[in-house]
Amino acid sequence: MEEVRREFSGLPVYVGVEEGYVYVKRTAPLDKRQFRMYTEVCRRLGFRFDRRGERWVKPLEELKTA
Repeated sequence: MEEVRREFSGLPVYVGVEEGYVYVKRTAPLDKRQFRMYTEVCRRLGFRFDRRGERWVKPLEELKTA
């Protein structure tokens, strides 16, 4: 979990756990550079975008095995 938080350091995002999923959600507006970095890190770490929650999610068990 700390590794995930470290990947997003410097960006205004919140990393949390809910119902067996790790999620990443923006906490403030991002400029174009920050937004690109945010989406690239999410994709690289295997997160998928959840439109209903407007956040990126990944099953917690996948994080533990990685």
